Amino acid sequence: MRFHLRIIATCLSLPFLMGCYAVETSRRSDVDSIPKLTYVRRYGAEFQVKRTRYFEIYFSPKQEKIASKAAGEVDGIYERLSRWMNCQLITPYKIFLLPNRRSVYRATGEMRDIGGAVTNRKGTLFVVAQYYNSHVITHELVHIFLRRKLHDKPIPIWFNEGMAEYLSHPNPTSDYMIDFIREKLKDKRLYSWRELERNIMLRKPEVTYLEAMGSVIFISRRFGEGRLKELLELYGRRDYDKPFSGALSDVYHMSSSDLEKACMDFLRGRNHEDRDR
Repeated sequence: MRFHLRIIATCLSLPFLMGCYAVETSRRSDVDSIPKLTYVRRYGAEFQVKRTRYFEIYFSPKQEKIASKAAGEVDGIYERLSRWMNCQLITPYKIFLLPNRRSVYRATGEMRDIGGAVTNRKGTLFVVAQYYNSHVITHELVHIFLRRKLHDKPIPIWFNEGMAEYLSHPNPTSDYMIDFIREKLKDKRLYSWRELERNIMLRKPEVTYLEAMGSVIFISRRFGEGRLKELLELYGRRDYDKPFSGALSDVYHMSSSDLEKACMDFLRGRNHEDRDR
């Protein structure tokens, strides 16, 4: 089984990205909304299972407090992303809260990721319990939604990771966020979108993830968030046969290279006109 790993926000020097933020979860009076507890054996260990409307949360007794927190918010996160993406996942989706990185290795065969992993196959997300927060789950679920929305079509890593960070923050286009990113990237070497495809994302996460998120922020702030959704709808069409760069050009009416240059100028603070007029 090939696993598609995503480094998570725990490797970034972003204190507000590490924190949890409030997610509105719909209240349900029916009995199905109450998490149900059962026991199963997976990966050579026994797990308890809490069930929510969209998820099955697997955890050891030591992680029960974290599992209860997750059960109280993951449905709200799912519903927000589902509305934004105009897409639904095949549920229930499994979330394994594992005790440490070694447990992730045993489950996935991979240790590159410090806190989380998403399988390429339908239905399983692994998170080291100590790293759990709403940002981590949102980030990973965005990857899953993008894969389903775009029918597994290839997308560049800057956009994939940039969207995961963008949708994991409650107000990504705020002046505060932009100033923060620019300050953190000040005097740092920025990588081209082509370079980011060469595994640099994992070697320089303190730069690359901010750069990826900043690129999506620029596109959203300048052209409007509605155009981001338009981009996903266009590229996700089964009858659309152009590469992702072609979809960028069709939606934003500029070449991918020109758009990249504009993003870099924005991240350096050289372009103060954030929106088209």
